Amino acid sequence: MRLAPGRWRRRVSVLSVAALLSVRAAAAQGKEPALTQTVPDAVTEPRLFAEGIVSTPADEFGATFSRDGRTVLFSRSVPRSNLYLICEATFRDGRWTEPRIASFSGRYWDFDPVFTPDGSKVLFASDRPVPGKEKADKDFDLWVVERTATGSGS
Repeated sequence: MRLAPGRWRRRVSVLSVAALLSVRAAAAQGKEPALTQTVPDAVTEPRLFAEGIVSTPADEFGATFSRDGRTVLFSRSVPRSNLYLICEATFRDGRWTEPRIASFSGRYWDFDPVFTPDGSKVLFASDRPVPGKEKADKDFDLWVVERTATGSGS
């Protein structure tokens, strides 16, 4: 999806696209999509997720979880650098690890990561240049990266 410069704030969220894919995949398999399942009674009050590790005073947004719930990818705005990164944390030994920059992120504005329904790929928005084309200011496209055994992308 290509957007005209200055119009990027009106883009369709990658999360919306992934939610639609998830609902369609569940329907095709005859399963109830996660978006229509009820929330357990135990979750009655909102609370910060992984406070101090993933939820910090920084600007974090757009989290997505792997199918097994043990990996979280999320966007983080880096103050004074005008950069958005995709960070990754994993659940090990009963706690979330310190987030690290995802292997495919860190150079361009990368944000709104979403795992595909089968968990094999990650979709995200970025202003990185399309090979063979000049990079346009504030021109965001959807990108996909294969998930590897050692991380969220290659």
